[in-house]
Amino acid sequence: MLKPDYPFARGQFRRLGWDFIDGWREVLPAVLEAMAKNPQDTGLYDFAVEGLLQYALLTTPADALAILEQQTSLTPFEPVLDALRVLQDRDHLHKLAPERQTVALRLVERARSKAAKRVS
Repeated sequence: MLKPDYPFARGQFRRLGWDFIDGWREVLPAVLEAMAKNPQDTGLYDFAVEGLLQYALLTTPADALAILEQQTSLTPFEPVLDALRVLQDRDHLHKLAPERQTVALRLVERARSKAAKRVS
């Protein structure tokens, strides 16, 4: 099991487990739980965001939303919620305020860009 608050473990997971659905399915709840306990850990937050977006690309945005929505505090993840909903339904973008649209699109682009780099 990954120790989410341990940067070396996150790095190893990025290298070895990034493209595996089952790994993310097991790791994401622990990562989100660790985030709830230590919301100031920006490295952990970045890993959680990247992981949720990667999981959405490997499975479906609805699967990633289901994991995220089990958390008690979604406030830090509102931009990710927007991005996942845009991945799921592009029309959701038009329901967002312009500044939220920009952030959601950047997250979607970032996820797709990372996925494309890993494939090539």
